[in-house]
Amino acid sequence: MKKLLAIILFIIIVLVVALFIFQRDSTVTLTVQLQNEAPLLTSVTANSEPLQPMGQGEYQGSFTPGDYELVILAPGYMMFSTNLSLSEDVIEVIKLESESPERAVRSFFEDFPSVNIINPQYFGDSSWIAFDITLDNGLTDGTIGVAKYGDNAWEIVYEGTDYDVGDAVFNEAPDELIQYLRGRQ
Repeated sequence: MKKLLAIILFIIIVLVVALFIFQRDSTVTLTVQLQNEAPLLTSVTANSEPLQPMGQGEYQGSFTPGDYELVILAPGYMMFSTNLSLSEDVIEVIKLESESPERAVRSFFEDFPSVNIINPQYFGDSSWIAFDITLDNGLTDGTIGVAKYGDNAWEIVYEGTDYDVGDAVFNEAPDELIQYLRGRQ
């Protein structure tokens, strides 16, 4: 009887250990499919862990079961965020909401309510924006701004009136932006 009890106890321990190892090593696959055309600089993360681009607007990653915050950042689109509970393989199909170029750069001028962003336009893969800057009184001295998307955020790379498209700040700019700026000189 003691032998039988020892065998049963041994089997229970083995099963518990196996279950623990299985749960610890189990992963689920999260696949995100974007209905929009995904710009080159799109970032898809789950709890800050990047999903890998698979092509055609599809991103994929392996995770342990649990709760995750899915965040998608892409130039030309509003930030997307949602909470997911992963317990099995999941395919999330998401349509991103477009973001106006004015909204994308407006935050840089929040402390200056008299500054207006006029005629903002995307260039390249929606990763560059050029815009005119005026004051509330409508006066302008020809000041333009140029913003570039990188590291999941917009950055003003030029603001002023005396620009030279040969300056280093414009080295990575798309040709269509350079042509636009030359046409304004």
